[in-house]
Amino acid sequence: MTTTKSLNQIIRRYKDSLIDGDQKNALASINLALANGSDVKTVYKKIFTSAQREIGQMWHDGEISISHENRAAGITLEIMSRLRANFEIEDPSAPLAIVTIPKNDNHTIGARMFADFLMMEGWRVDYLTNHNINKYQIPNDDFIKYVNEIKPKLFAISVATDMAFVECNKLTDFFKSNFPHIKVIWGGPGVSRSLNTDKDIDFNQTDENFSDSVRIKSKPDFICCSNSAFESKECKSFLNRSMNHSDADSIDDTLVKIGINIKTLRISKGISQQELANMASIDRAFISTIENGKRNLSISVLHKVANSLDSNIGEFFKD
Repeated sequence: MTTTKSLNQIIRRYKDSLIDGDQKNALASINLALANGSDVKTVYKKIFTSAQREIGQMWHDGEISISHENRAAGITLEIMSRLRANFEIEDPSAPLAIVTIPKNDNHTIGARMFADFLMMEGWRVDYLTNHNINKYQIPNDDFIKYVNEIKPKLFAISVATDMAFVECNKLTDFFKSNFPHIKVIWGGPGVSRSLNTDKDIDFNQTDENFSDSVRIKSKPDFICCSNSAFESKECKSFLNRSMNHSDADSIDDTLVKIGINIKTLRISKGISQQELANMASIDRAFISTIENGKRNLSISVLHKVANSLDSNIGEFFKD
């Protein structure tokens, strides 16, 4: 099993190999990590991410040239391509996601990682950054026709730089205007920095972290700001729902879904938590735990909340 010490040594060896342009030694470093018991996700999250972050900082500090950084990125992308053969989805019935980057964001490693993590979770992926729909190399009409033909369930936008965050909002507006039924998820360091969040969290559109941010101009369905590389409980639940898989096997996921639906309905009616608590004769703190998926519920409580929202219990279980 790879220890923290040995993994750190592999990260240093991998980074030095990238700087030297030594693809053979870089690949040997990854093979060593795998042979020592690290899984592919650990290689992505620990080795690739750490090495590229350090190299990016070295370029920023003037220690290496942009050519060195580009060469390092090319080596990492090549090794990722080799690893992808172990988890690439070939089942034509698997749900499809489109992964892309905003205009003016040319950092493709983050987007490729985003795509690969989705594939590890059982998605097929159309990786469109090379065509870059934001620069209109694919005309809007053609892209709309393309999406209607392939029928994806998810748009995933990877944002590496702060400058690309505005374009991410614009791209999301385009997606939501033309394909309102398709979910949109954001991820990448550019998102976390732009939202100025110091919390290791992921959140849905209905969460307070979402509504409190003045920088979110569009309506993504989910935002990844945690360091868990799309493996948080919230993200897994969102992706599972987006795949149209049943959440019935997990009580926790069902409670999260109920809470999200109650909060969405409450907000849509312009009702505060306190107002809903008063209407349903329930403590406000209790309402908060319900909306956060932290409270097991009785049928009588669900009836009270549904009646107060002029709705029915069935609405709370919808995906």
